[in-house]
Amino acid sequence: MLLKIFSSIRFLGRQGLPLQGDYSKTDESEVNSNFIQILKLRGLDDPALLKLIGQSRNDKYTFPDIQNEILQIMGLKILRDIASEIGKNQFVIMLDKATDKASIEQLVLCFRWVDSKFKAHEEFVGPYALETIQADHIVQVLEDTLLRMQLQLANCRGQTSGKRSGVATQIQRKVCERQRLLYFV
Repeated sequence: MLLKIFSSIRFLGRQGLPLQGDYSKTDESEVNSNFIQILKLRGLDDPALLKLIGQSRNDKYTFPDIQNEILQIMGLKILRDIASEIGKNQFVIMLDKATDKASIEQLVLCFRWVDSKFKAHEEFVGPYALETIQADHIVQVLEDTLLRMQLQLANCRGQTSGKRSGVATQIQRKVCERQRLLYFV
């Protein structure tokens, strides 16, 4: 049962589809969400799954808070997989900031590295909501990401930051203070 719920969440996440949807005004339950609809479809082969969907929302794995926690765990697993692929290889960090629809500044990170077979890889990691667009904070978010991925800044050989601006120059200077072998593009 749980595997069907987890695999449904993973499917929707991979497709970039939202899990939640419209709520019924009478019983405050999700009626049109992609997640509930895919569980109903899968429930045609498993009546126990249909029974689970019919229960109260607050006491099962279909509750939105639980869905978000499952997505977060899956995201951390992907991050760990990317980090293990990079391993001890030297890498380049590409970062840029952008504003989303809610007018929240987001930091976008991308790692580029070459494996032992000389195949180039590029992995998107992020976005991260920024509390401020000051260079110190952006460098702190970058260092936190490296720490969570267990990557060493000593293995970083290049860094590039979006448009040339005062903040980008400050970021490069601050990162260079920590790792002198960096090349800036």
